[in-house]
Amino acid sequence: MPNAIKYIQFLFNQLLGDLVSDEERNKLRLKPNPDDHEKEFEHFERLKISGHGEILHDVKWFSFNLSLDPGGAEESRHRTFVGFTGCKFQKQDLENLEGAEIFEHDINAGIFLRLVNDVGLELKSEISPIHLEQDLASQHLDPLYEGHDFDEIKKYFEDVILFEVKKDSIVRELNEKLKVQYILSNNSSCVRLPFGDVGDGMRELFVEKSPLLFDNIFSALTSTYWEHAFLELYRSIEAIYQIPRMIKLKGKLGDDFDGVSTLDLAKLCYEELGWRPFEKESLKSLLTILPEDQLECQWPFILTHLWPIKLTHLS
Repeated sequence: MPNAIKYIQFLFNQLLGDLVSDEERNKLRLKPNPDDHEKEFEHFERLKISGHGEILHDVKWFSFNLSLDPGGAEESRHRTFVGFTGCKFQKQDLENLEGAEIFEHDINAGIFLRLVNDVGLELKSEISPIHLEQDLASQHLDPLYEGHDFDEIKKYFEDVILFEVKKDSIVRELNEKLKVQYILSNNSSCVRLPFGDVGDGMRELFVEKSPLLFDNIFSALTSTYWEHAFLELYRSIEAIYQIPRMIKLKGKLGDDFDGVSTLDLAKLCYEELGWRPFEKESLKSLLTILPEDQLECQWPFILTHLWPIKLTHLS
């Protein structure tokens, strides 16, 4: 169980460092919130960090669960949260996320204490030691000192936005990285190119259970040049060109490879041999092996996009 006193000492060490002595630092504390103290302490104790890192330049993410049971005995009973530093969400962004049952959530003192230590929230770069010394370092000398005000302390650290992923959210069962990518793909400051309806379709891919290369899809959505976006999307589908050859190869290799998926075999050939197929030839083969019902379903797309390519390049 985390020790609140040690977390508070760490907080003030990050803030004040050598501006106060060790003896003085031990006297520093946060002023209790009379309306929410019990809830804050409960959040502090029951919070379990599930991951954190950098997702874009200067944009960091973290995620945690809040157990609904004392001691966190039942892992399935918890609330799920994802947060970010280094980015802002516009009103429309928040409304879009609410449609997916993802809601902005307040950060109380209990949660904040855990984030400073366990995630590594940093002080704002514009905060000077002189500023800290004047505003914070001597508050404890006041005879009426009850503790530093949490809202005052929080403003010295980098801005954080926190979301709760509700139980019925379409992303609730996704892994941490996909949750993060889905939420950020709804951030208008991160998605700079005017994808329109195509962007909506790309976002929907994050919630489908498929072996897609989601890092490439996310990189495409957050690209600042169309050329980069195209290349990232191309990489995400490049593996399908190998499927026709891999099906033939598996048939020739026999029973020893029955338990190996076609995609895994293609990946192995690429990693070990550096082999990759010719796209035009592979596109012909893909259209040949596509089931008739699927071909009929996709015929408008084929006529619009693939058939001109066939006439121009494949004939």
